[in-house]
Amino acid sequence: MFEVKKKLFKECNVHTIIRMPGSCFAPYTPITTNLLFFDKTGGTTETWFYRFNLENGQRFSMKRNPSQGKNCLPSTNGGITALK
Repeated sequence: MFEVKKKLFKECNVHTIIRMPGSCFAPYTPITTNLLFFDKTGGTTETWFYRFNLENGQRFSMKRNPSQGKNCLPSTNGGITALK
């Protein structure tokens, strides 16, 4: 695993990492998830890191707290789909 990470940072510009809360994919997995944003413009020189924390006792759940953003449309399965 370390070799993959080393190669990614050497060959790609990993400019952003977002650490999601551990409950992000619950109940399917308790593993913490990191979102990596990179491009193939050369090696990494600087990385912006953001940790997405929840308030005390709060859990990440789209069922209880669905997105109600103004840039979203209802999807065909009843969820929310973001506009690009």
